[in-house]
Amino acid sequence: MAGAQGSDSLVIIRQVFEELGGRKALFRQQKTEAGILSDQGEIAATEIMLQCIPVFLGKGIEPVTVNDLIQAAGVSRRTFYKYYPSKMAVLAATYRAGVDLMMGQLQMMASESASLRELVERSVGLFFDCHRYIGPLLRLLEEEAMRSESPLAVYRQQGYDAMVELFHDKMLDLGLEAPDRMVFYTLIWAMEAASLNLLKDTRHTREEVNRVREVVIRIVMNSLQPVGH
Repeated sequence: MAGAQGSDSLVIIRQVFEELGGRKALFRQQKTEAGILSDQGEIAATEIMLQCIPVFLGKGIEPVTVNDLIQAAGVSRRTFYKYYPSKMAVLAATYRAGVDLMMGQLQMMASESASLRELVERSVGLFFDCHRYIGPLLRLLEEEAMRSESPLAVYRQQGYDAMVELFHDKMLDLGLEAPDRMVFYTLIWAMEAASLNLLKDTRHTREEVNRVREVVIRIVMNSLQPVGH
């Protein structure tokens, strides 16, 4: 049964990964920083990462060993260490990939959105769609990234910085007055807290999650464009 659940998780993870843009979008985002791996190396590293995610979901971070990950990935120890020096390196790569793919989608949405409301509705919708399909993975990564000593923490901050700049610049492009950047950060933190509370209580129905999404949209819009402003 555990093997079947792991297989199901991998199928869903791959589906969401491809819907967010897949390898091409991920490589395009990460190449802007440093293209240190060949294309084949990028493919191999990404495949190992995808195969390892269900292991973390099934066992949690602390109990997982490198041997567990090597077995799940179906590669030799030498091949594994060629791309990942530790299990936390795999987790950090997973988190960074998620941030990069989400930013790629948000950038596309920003370029396509004709209004602030459209961008807010689409971006919040994207977040809650991922929440719906890969909620356990989001919780695992979010809780780990919130620890200041975690290797994921730096990517969390980079992702939030990028989101803040994207929304700030989009408001200016639309001819709107952009608030202080701390307003954007506070909204992101509030959405993160709402997400974790939903994920910790699995009794929430889809309708309740959708209501939270609508509330988040209203809060964001009222904060960025107060009534009468």
